Amino acid sequence: LRYNIDGEGIFIFVFPNGSQARLKIEKNDILVITKGAQHWFEVTPKRTIKLVRFYTSKNGWTPIYSCPFLKEKTN
Repeated sequence: LRYNIDGEGIFIFVFPNGSQARLKIEKNDILVITKGAQHWFEVTPKRTIKLVRFYTSKNGWTPIYSCPFLKEKTN
């Protein structure tokens, strides 16, 4: 669960068939992303966003990178 306190950004989602969708979030928007959903985030030209993330466990979040470049950079 993500709550956008201020600013804006774009989440990009990849569907099982490979198609993509872009979702712009703005101040006071709430976004729920299903576990395992392939997605990433981009800032808009305003380059300002304040998001609060809520977790379902104390473990927090561990990224699973699908881009080979990112996998190499983080290992």
